[in-house]
Amino acid sequence: SGRWTVPLGAAARTGGGEPRVLIVASAVDLCTLMAGRLPPDALPCAIVGDSRLALDLLHAAATLGCD
Repeated sequence: SGRWTVPLGAAARTGGGEPRVLIVASAVDLCTLMAGRLPPDALPCAIVGDSRLALDLLHAAATLGCD
């Protein structure tokens, strides 16, 4: 468990430096996503902010694991 803030450059932040999106998910579900065992659209999570950016991030995360 924990909280991770992942800065992805200027496009990921608003003018005030605040994150444009917050994704809240369990560590187990996120690991399952990253292992390619759960599609990004099926991840049980709460998204606050830019939902399009959140989906882009989740799709990228789904490619980080390996079989």
